[in-house]
Amino acid sequence: MPYIPTKQTRYTTAYQIPFILMSNDTMRDTGYQKSCVAVSPLSKPSSLHCFKIDAPTLFSSFCDSNLEQPMDIYGFDGNAILSRRSATESKDSVFGSFFNLAEIKKVSASYGLDFQHNMSLLPGLKTVRITGTLTKPTKQNMDTVLESKDTSSKPKKSLLQKEKRDAETKRNASQKEIENLDNQLRALYVKLNKNREQFDVRAMKKKWITPQEYPEKEKRFHQNQALYIQIAEQKRIRRDLFDRIGVTKQALSKEKAISSSLRHETSDYQIKVSAPIEKKLLITKENYKCIDNVENISIDEKFVQSEEVSFSGTDNGFCTMTETSKFPRKDLNLV
Repeated sequence: MPYIPTKQTRYTTAYQIPFILMSNDTMRDTGYQKSCVAVSPLSKPSSLHCFKIDAPTLFSSFCDSNLEQPMDIYGFDGNAILSRRSATESKDSVFGSFFNLAEIKKVSASYGLDFQHNMSLLPGLKTVRITGTLTKPTKQNMDTVLESKDTSSKPKKSLLQKEKRDAETKRNASQKEIENLDNQLRALYVKLNKNREQFDVRAMKKKWITPQEYPEKEKRFHQNQALYIQIAEQKRIRRDLFDRIGVTKQALSKEKAISSSLRHETSDYQIKVSAPIEKKLLITKENYKCIDNVENISIDEKFVQSEEVSFSGTDNGFCTMTETSKFPRKDLNLV
């Protein structure tokens, strides 16, 4: 038939597009428009289309065995990372193989964040967003703090200092227990990975001797029996490791919940006043990092009037998704 392509070219995209278009028309006519397939991705000015960078993405991009020249990366225990699952379990090792992990954690810590092994590469390959969790409120390290002058009411402590010390002691003990459980969980995962590398149960099952391969029944029975006992023993060891991992995870989750409640409990010991004190962060040349709302921030007037300050604006277009341009303060009046 003249309309059927050859076997070598039938998987070419140009030959498949008519069938995709016919399928989309059928879906629209039957009321399943949401199931239609996009022939080509459409870029929107309102979306940045960032490239997500995490441990599985790095492994698939550079270390997958299907690549022509895959990279070899190793964990902190010296074992090679050979799968996405192993990469997910060893995120620090994967990120440390490509980036300066200590510098990334230092930058995250300067904003009061704990690096969560997740980054977003913005279009233009100039900016990278680092994702982290808030470990504690932003440190109030500004030189000047503007406070209201309403200090007529005397501060009152919510609880006694002794109870506060007891709560802090319990929290420190809980943190140590969390570290011990986390180390135990890592050690169990290391044992499990080593067991999987040394004893491949599927490969051992392939060694099972069939009557066609070895006709003598008695010798075949003894060899298969020894192989069966070995496989059963490895399965028992793995089940034991899985049970211990499950128990450790439950204990770790429970201890983290206790630590979180103790953290909120110790925060209740702060000094409370009847009239709240209004505080604003003063942004200066030396101290400018913060993640607070604009309403809680004040800029030093001398710093604004200096020639070292430049303002920026963002332009979202069709070709360049995000572009930031700097201009001096004297041009701000023209905007």
